[in-house]
Amino acid sequence: QDVSYLNSLGNQVSYNVTVAAAGTYTATFRVSSPNNNATFKVMDGKNNVLATVTAPNTGGWQVWGAVSASVTLGAGSQTIKIVCQSANGFNFNWMQFVKSTTTAVVGNVASSDAANNISVKTSDSTATDQTARFNVYPNPAIDQVTLDIANSYMGRLDVQVIGMTGIVVKRYELSKSLTIMQTPISLSGLTPGMYIIRVSGIGWQMTKKVLKQ
Repeated sequence: QDVSYLNSLGNQVSYNVTVAAAGTYTATFRVSSPNNNATFKVMDGKNNVLATVTAPNTGGWQVWGAVSASVTLGAGSQTIKIVCQSANGFNFNWMQFVKSTTTAVVGNVASSDAANNISVKTSDSTATDQTARFNVYPNPAIDQVTLDIANSYMGRLDVQVIGMTGIVVKRYELSKSLTIMQTPISLSGLTPGMYIIRVSGIGWQMTKKVLKQ
């Protein structure tokens, strides 16, 4: 199921949302289009522009991709609109907002060796028995990766992207409500190189290395 025929200036879809906490969020939009320069604005209920986004040419109307933007949201119930800005049409599937913070120091997660290279303690993937599956793809990645998690845990997830010096360069808060969870996170703005992605809940954590190109 998706919204189609967003192909004229002003075509729009509106969503009633409740924002738990005010702040800056990484917004990810799942879109498809065979066209270049299919542009839309993310707006609030007062027609303030939160972001302007260009949907990628995915190669077809049902060939899906994702694009991200940073938006600032206030707390509480509100309206968010996706408003088409061009005749280059696109289809719209879903949007996700993940609260992000940057430049925090991480402790007891990774250690630096004499060459100042970061390494995950024990192995490339460390997890408790609760984890049935944890994958990160694509790897190598360009601007975003998808977390593929399958376990019995339900609740808040803390996701950290850790650089080679042990500094958390991106941080996200997610909510897991199903056994299987597949969600994109943005690596946009990071310099190419190796990073560690750590996902943790109450009583468990998982780590994976990812190469950003």
